[in-house]
Parts: sequence; structure tokens; C-alpha cells
Amino acid sequence: MACKNLLKGFKKPKGINFEHVENNSNYGKFSAYPFEPGFGTTVGNTLRRVLLSSIQGYAVSCVRITSYDADDVPHVIYSEFETIPNVVEDTLEVLNSIKQIRLRLPEDVEQETFLFEFKGPGDVTSNDFDKGTELEVFTKDLHLFTMMEGARLEFEIQVDLGRGYVPAEVNKKRIDNDIIGTLPMDAIFTPITRVRYSIRPCLFGQRNDYDLLEMEIFTDGTIAPANALAEAAKIAKEHFAIFINFYFGV
Repeated sequence: MACKNLLKGFKKPKGINFEHVENNSNYGKFSAYPFEPGFGTTVGNTLRRVLLSSIQGYAVSCVRITSYDADDVPHVIYSEFETIPNVVEDTLEVLNSIKQIRLRLPEDVEQETFLFEFKGPGDVTSNDFDKGTELEVFTKDLHLFTMMEGARLEFEIQVDLGRGYVPAEVNKKRIDNDIIGTLPMDAIFTPITRVRYSIRPCLFGQRNDYDLLEMEIFTDGTIAPANALAEAAKIAKEHFAIFINFYFGV
């Protein structure tokens, strides 16, 4: 059988439909048809798994907290179980709040460190990490901690590009030789929050048993759903490509 005849009579989608939802750049709904029976599930499940596991994103991987007393003597926080002077919340609460911030660096920047200074009394929110830097914060108005009178703090955060979820234990290995007092954090890099797909039969030509694939993609705002889908398809294609030259023909 000649290789060129492998897909003779095989139905494939000619394009993809995108339903834009007004005022919601974090959501996209896509549909494509016709697929041969069963291929809608194969393609949909593959794209879903790649979207949830392999799309790159940014997250805070470690933080260094320094408190200054009235005489400007610095006190470095060495553990997440140590109390930050003149801060209402526990250190662990503060770190957990910082972990929830969704952010982005300029294109092609894989790692950057930022230093922020805060003076009390007052509240610090995620918006304060978006001032005077190239860091773009998408989680707005997230409360991080409350400072009491006399509080003076420095927060040095490291933002990295990565994939999936990386626990603090793994990040710790990367900073063991760095500045003392750096606290590693669990990093949630994936910008995809949820993916749904469904398959339903569709009529094409004289047949009504072809697959129509619908995909709904939800992101954290740091990447457009259409770009995430295109990136997932490219990753899948590159993995399948290694099998093409394995065909010898008969």
C-alpha cells in the first residue's frame, strides 16, 4: 500500500471555529468537524492533557523577607514559621497569598528578581507588585498582609518561567547556594485553570456519524485561550512527528 493512499477518503476538519465571549479574555470556546468516528475523542483528550500539563507560565519561586527596626537594623526571616515583626498575618499566610498571584514577565524573559519596600501602617495587595516594574500582575486586589505602625519591610521575589506545578522542595535545591534567608515556594506555573471538551455527532455529506469536537479553555489571563490551544497543538505535533519516519511501507 502506497503511503499517499493512507488517508484516502479520510475526513478531516478544514478549519476551526472560535466563539469569542465579550469582556472575558480568559475563556474561549472552539469547535472543529468533521472527524472520523472516535477521532474527536482522541484529539480532544490529547489536547486537554497537553493544555493542563505543558503550557508554560510564570510564578513566584522564592522570596526573601527583611524587616527593619527603628534603628534600621535588618532582621532576615529565615523560616516560614518565623514571625514577621509588625505584620498581622503569619509568614506562612503571607507566602500562601503571594503564591496565588498570577503574573507575567516581558516576552523571552525566563527569570527576574524584584525588590519591593513597604512601610506601615497599611495593607499590601497584589497591586503593589505591579508598580514601577516590568512585572505584569493579573490577580488584582488580592490582599497579601497588613502592616502595623512602625513596620518597614523589604520583599525580594524571584519570578521564573516554568511548566506545571513545582514543589518548594525542588525550588530549594536551586537556591541552596544563593543568598541566606531565601525562602523557596510551591510554584504553580500553568496558566490553564480548566479545560472541557465534548463530542457530538454531526451531519457531513451523506453521513451523520462524524464527530464534532467542542473545547472550552479557561486561563488565568496571562495567555489567550486561542494561543494556548495553538501551543498545545504544536507540542502534540512535535511529539507525534518522531513516528512518521517509522513507516516503511509494504
